Formats: sequence, C-alpha cells, structure tokens
Amino acid sequence: MNQVGTQRPELLPQGRPETGVLALSYCSHAGGTPICNRKLWLVPRLTLLASASVLVHDAYAASSAPVPCPAGAPNYVASDGGFGVSDGRWYTPSGQLWTIHGINVGWGGTPPTAAQILAQFPGTNFVRLAVADFPGAASLQRVVDDYTSRGLFVEIEDHTSSDGQNRGGSTGTIFSGSLLQQDLSWYASIASTFKNNPYVGFGSTNEPSEVNPATGHTDPAALSAWQLQEYNAVRSAGNNNPFWFAANCWPTVCNQGYNASAYAGVTNAAWDMHVYPWLFPSGNSAAQDGSEISQLAASAQQIKSADGTMPVNILETGNSTTGVAIDSNWQQSMQAVLNSGLGYAPWIWGTGAPGDGLLSGHGGLSDYGSMVAAAIASSGPTGCAQSLVATPNSTPRRQTSRGRR
Repeated sequence: MNQVGTQRPELLPQGRPETGVLALSYCSHAGGTPICNRKLWLVPRLTLLASASVLVHDAYAASSAPVPCPAGAPNYVASDGGFGVSDGRWYTPSGQLWTIHGINVGWGGTPPTAAQILAQFPGTNFVRLAVADFPGAASLQRVVDDYTSRGLFVEIEDHTSSDGQNRGGSTGTIFSGSLLQQDLSWYASIASTFKNNPYVGFGSTNEPSEVNPATGHTDPAALSAWQLQEYNAVRSAGNNNPFWFAANCWPTVCNQGYNASAYAGVTNAAWDMHVYPWLFPSGNSAAQDGSEISQLAASAQQIKSADGTMPVNILETGNSTTGVAIDSNWQQSMQAVLNSGLGYAPWIWGTGAPGDGLLSGHGGLSDYGSMVAAAIASSGPTGCAQSLVATPNSTPRRQTSRGRR
C-alpha cells in the first residue's frame, strides 16, 4: 500500500538471493509525490524462508470433499457461471452471499497444505497466494489443486516489482518493455491453466508503483492502464473468474488519480484494499479505525465497473507496518478489519520477521494469528462454496443447484 511516513517490506521467500538484503523505505509526502530514503538491513535467506512458510514433509495427497452447502440456496446466475458480483458483493456458484475469511500464503519453500491451513484456521474459505518472479503454471497447479479440492478459493497475485525487491510498498516503476510482456504472458498462462476451475481468481500486481518509467513522475492514470492490461490478459485466455485490482490508499482516500474509464468495462472484479496500522492515529479505538475503513472503502467504490459498484476486500492486513516491529495500535486496527464486513486475508502464514507472522515459532499460533483464527472460527456462514471432489487436475467437479442456467 502507498504509505505516508513508512513503507513496509513483505517477506517472500525469493528475497534478494544474491545479497540477502531486505530494504525498508521511509517516505514523506510532499506535493503529491512520495519521497523515500531507503535504509537497508541484512536478513539471512533462511530467515526469509522460515518467515514465509513452514517447511512440511507431507505429500499433497488427494483430500476428501468438504461438507456440501445446505439445500435451498438461491439460484443466482453469476456473471461467469461461478463466483459473481451483484450490487457490490460477491456470490458463490450456488448463489449465496460470499464473505472472504482467509489468509495469505507466500510462494516458496514448501507452502502449507490445505489440511494444515484448516487445522490452524478452521472455517477458512480463501487463500491469497503471493508469488513473485512469474513461476510457471505447472509449478503452481499442485498446490492450487490441493487448496481448491478442500473448498478453498485461491487468488493468485503477482508480488514482482520492477526493482526486484518484490516487497510491496509501491517500489520501482510501472512495468514496461520486456518486463511488461513477461508479466502479461504470465497472467495469460495461469489464466488459461485454471480457466475451468471456478475456485481460482487473480489479483493485479501487488501494491504497485504509480511512477511512469517514461517520465519518472507519478502517473496514477498510467497505473490504471497497466492494471487493465493485466485484467485483459486474463480475460483473453477465456477466463472469466474473479479479478481483484490493487487499490492504492492513503489515510483519507483510495485510488486517487486512477482513470475511472479504464475500469468501466470490466466485469466480475473487485478492489483489494490493504489495511495496516499506519493508516490510523495510534490513539484510535477499533470503532474509530472501523469508521475510517468504511470511508476508504466508499472512496474506492467511486470507480465503477460494468457490474456497477465493485466489492472491496481487505486481502492484506497485519500487525506490523514494517514487517519487523509490532505496531502499538495493531489490536485496534486488526479488530476493525475483522469487524468490517469487507472480508479479509491477513499476511502471512509463517513466523514473520517477527511482524505479520500468523504462526509462533513453536508450531502454534502467534497472538496475532490467534486473533485471526478466533475471528474466522466465529464468523458463522461465510458463503459456503460448492462441494468439490478431490481431483488430480485443475477442473474440480461441482454439485450444481437445480434450475441453474
């Protein structure tokens, strides 16, 4: 997320293998342009691996099918025949209102199995799979199939940045040239691979830069053009599954300067708004933070799609702005996110550094992870997905509601 004051590193296992260096930028906001001075510290590569995922030895065995949805669900005809948008909200293939209650998983090392995720976070219905440097679709398929075979919706999103840091915080520039072509080819490839699996969606590049490489200046409209290219790459592959656009937010506004016309023709799409404690005054209550979240979501929703109002989901959040130090107001911020009704996917499975780690170093949950797990477990109906049958390929069979078209 664009940040006034601080930008946070997001620890993915790719790290900076040639140096082991992770960068943290401290930024000021003057004249509408972030000015950043980067400070560096060393993080061993093994620490990065441990923070992104817990190494496991279990094979990705076929999973048993989850409990089917209750009978009598409305026969909502989603725009893509799977998950769909109506009136600014998501609906499942069976027509139930779908609220996201999930987590982030980093791609690298050995990602957790679906069984491990559900053991720690019962009731989870969503995984945001954060990948970088364009891994091949075939390498992703085994993990994605395992997750979707257990009824977990998977959003695949790209954490690559033009400067190679791959950590979010709007570093680098908008993609151009050969990097842009590689980016678009990758989206088309994974979209083609998973186009028959309604439980796989896609996110535009994570926390993207707004700097136009042609001018060196901030150009949010150029970012909109790039996001539309990524969306079109997915759709051109024949994949109409859900797509999330990254919403760059400041404490009082989201998507400032975005080109609304770029999104006017898109369908089955939503905004991904990242929420960290830096957004809020440290003395705020959870209710005050919640009010500000609602205002930010309304700001993002000023830009409409062909479906009308787009859903807003908080697909990244945590207890640390930097990924290292724990923010003093993290509990208020997290409670506001969990109570927002927008759906959420906190960062990240693993021990963090130590910020933003959902797990402790002893095989259990951190205090932060326990808060998330309790919220997921008590969330009640989350929009039950159709019952899936475990499958070795990316095309699970679905039970369909009587009367669907």
